[in-house]
Amino acid sequence: MAGRPGRHPRGRPRTRPPPDPHNAAKALIPTHPQFAEIRFAPDDFRRLFATDLVNNGLPIHIGAALLGHLDIQTTRGYVAVFDENVIAHYTEFLDRRRAKRPPTEYRRPTDEEWSDGVE
Repeated sequence: MAGRPGRHPRGRPRTRPPPDPHNAAKALIPTHPQFAEIRFAPDDFRRLFATDLVNNGLPIHIGAALLGHLDIQTTRGYVAVFDENVIAHYTEFLDRRRAKRPPTEYRRPTDEEWSDGVE
């Protein structure tokens, strides 16, 4: 049941207390003084976590489950997608797909074709 002590709001058992983003940010200051003036909120860390998961290959629907999101669109709002990641992930996908097919079916795009497709 949600709301009981020691339980996550969605009913999952909590294994440890929720992290304190303010103390985590303060701990970074000695080695990263540029963080001294930045104020973090708990959702900032969730967004960083979600972005790291998805940009490193975890399917977004699995990330949604880890974050406790019932709607995948919520997770999409959390994840920052960078152009270079889109290109890198798509290239990796193509390489995996092409590895399963006869090499005569594919050719590498020229630099001109690649740059035309990116713009």
